[in-house]
Amino acid sequence: QGSPQAILQMMRCMNKLGDYYTAIGMGRELATPETVSPEIHTELGTAYAGVDDAVRAEAEFRSALASGQKPVTAIQGLAAILADTRNTAGLAELERTCHAEMHGDIECLAILGKAALARRDLEGAARLFEESQSLAIRQRTALHMVSWPVTEPRIRHDYEQLELLAQRGLL
Repeated sequence: QGSPQAILQMMRCMNKLGDYYTAIGMGRELATPETVSPEIHTELGTAYAGVDDAVRAEAEFRSALASGQKPVTAIQGLAAILADTRNTAGLAELERTCHAEMHGDIECLAILGKAALARRDLEGAARLFEESQSLAIRQRTALHMVSWPVTEPRIRHDYEQLELLAQRGLL
């Protein structure tokens, strides 16, 4: 039995590495249910989603949101599960209850846009993607997506790739 904060950090690391079963096992190390914070529920949801257990993932994300807090990662995870399982009513309800959070997050807007495309709502998808673009411009997100300055090995690698494509006549 470890400290909840230490377990949370380890779970985040395991999820980022794709070691979902270890993250799930770490979540079971917590002594009592009251020590399970919304963040731990979110990490458990991420781990269950990683092993394609949509039912448990949804339950964990809902537990994270039931705490009164609305962690955006839990909203993203739940939205992704609902979109992947084509639960249109559930996704619409989540959007209604977490409207400000979802429409203030580029990832959530992308999930909503893709779900709209999946149900062939082209106008709705276009509106959501335009909203996402507008949000990215307002937040200046693109400025932080690529580290700057670009490291010399990265430039050399990209240049070599371009040379290979040119030699093959693909440019």
